[in-house]
Amino acid sequence: MAAAGVQSVERALGLLDLLAERGGVGSVSELAEAAGLSQPTAHRLLNTMQRLGYVQRHSGRKYALGARTMLVG
Repeated sequence: MAAAGVQSVERALGLLDLLAERGGVGSVSELAEAAGLSQPTAHRLLNTMQRLGYVQRHSGRKYALGARTMLVG
């Protein structure tokens, strides 16, 4: 039996994986659709990760991997 995880952490890390797979940049709508999340949920997760330095906001509604991901990697 698999151990239960923390859903929000799994979702946030999934968004980081999707950004990496897409060359490091993606819009909220693209990422939400690919992750199977609502846009408001994806937006909240991305904003939190932006505040922590894991993603950065580009022009408009595009997000990119942030410098903090390099430190972790």
